[in-house]
Amino acid sequence: MINKLIDVYIDSAYYIDNNQRKVARENFLVAGDMAGFLVFLSLIFTLISFIVPIDYKKYLFYLIPIILSVLVTISHHFFEKLVGGNMLRTRIYCYLVYTVLILTFSYADAYVHREVRSIIFPAAILVISALYRDYLHLIALYKFVLIILFAVLEYSIKTPRLVIIDAANAILFLIVSVFCYVTVMRASLISKEENEILMEKSQTDLLTGLFNKLSFEDKSKELLNDRHIGAKATLFIFDLDNFKEVNDRYGHQVGDEVLKKFAEIIKSYFHPTDVFGRIGGDEFMVLVMGEMGKEFVETRCRSVLHEFKTFRTEEASGFSCSIGIVEDTKGLNFEDMYNLADKALYQAKADGKGCFFTERN
Repeated sequence: MINKLIDVYIDSAYYIDNNQRKVARENFLVAGDMAGFLVFLSLIFTLISFIVPIDYKKYLFYLIPIILSVLVTISHHFFEKLVGGNMLRTRIYCYLVYTVLILTFSYADAYVHREVRSIIFPAAILVISALYRDYLHLIALYKFVLIILFAVLEYSIKTPRLVIIDAANAILFLIVSVFCYVTVMRASLISKEENEILMEKSQTDLLTGLFNKLSFEDKSKELLNDRHIGAKATLFIFDLDNFKEVNDRYGHQVGDEVLKKFAEIIKSYFHPTDVFGRIGGDEFMVLVMGEMGKEFVETRCRSVLHEFKTFRTEEASGFSCSIGIVEDTKGLNFEDMYNLADKALYQAKADGKGCFFTERN
């Protein structure tokens, strides 16, 4: 159990380190929702007090935390601009909000029910693990400080025996809340990993491991839209020549082997940061951002053509492909670059296949 606790602590810390803005945003929204929920519960309780004959006068002490909840709810949007997704500022804001709401409601509960154990405070210590996400040691330290503050406040209205019992209960709930936090974070991290796997599958061509058509277009558009004026981009389209004949003659299993091999070839002659995609049955694309000299482009294309031609399966050999290339420094969008590269591809086909042609813009 200790090992699992350590593993989740490390994983959750890593997750928070790499997603601080997202975590801060979620924590901020939940703090506002919590205040609004308390206001809603207070309204429900008020309605019930008019329907059911109870001594509502002794519950007037709850007005102070209710008013504070209303103020937090109203001012929440104002603080959103001030916090601005910053993890440290969000942490301070959330700790202040939870401290004020928990201590005021818990003190009101202790004041109204002086002769019995507190209910709201230990429950709040437990529930906060599901509401607020932060480093485990910070949450545990925060809860421990809350317990000390509440014990000091409660000491003025309850007997020392009840104060000790409430503090002991709160510490017990703190320990339980640590395991609750581990469970919540573990489930969250597993869900995140599963979502990432599903996302990767939805973006990837399962046969070759390259981007599929939609993902390649989205990534290319993102890079092309973000480039500086005058920055160079080069788009390659590779079309396997007479690939239908390969499938018809040797079968789809051999065809799949050829496609996987071609994907490996183009990845070996381009940089890992370049964008690779399989955009059709036998069509591939590569987007290169940055300078590429004419000789460098030609050398790469010849290397791809040569290695693909010399590749042999158990039954087939002598493969070829045609390559259309467009080089742009004028800030063309993806659609325009694709059209020019496609035009260059047709020219390469017209020149006899197994070669490349470049359109320069």
